[in-house]
Amino acid sequence: METEVQDLKHVWEQEFGYFVTIEKLGMALDGLRAEVNAVVAGFVKDHDGTDTLLIVYYARHGKPGELHDVEQKTRDGVVWNSTEDLLEVTRADILEIFDWSVVLQA
Repeated sequence: METEVQDLKHVWEQEFGYFVTIEKLGMALDGLRAEVNAVVAGFVKDHDGTDTLLIVYYARHGKPGELHDVEQKTRDGVVWNSTEDLLEVTRADILEIFDWSVVLQA
């Protein structure tokens, strides 16, 4: 997956002139949601503005929706809704791209 992310970074920088930051998250699911939120909040703090397009490319395991119990948290990785709340208050335009396998529940 790192090759694909680097290729995408190259396109955004060379073809479109965007500033790109890559944040590699830890592998442990415990604390992943807080880590994702901290990265997004820091990026918004540093780069938010009315003439800004924030592109969030998330490549990992996750799902849309709410957490209902700790067991689900460890099974599903990160639930994006809490991170999306951080993006809703920005002045920038937001493009979210998800490259994840969604956990389906029966």
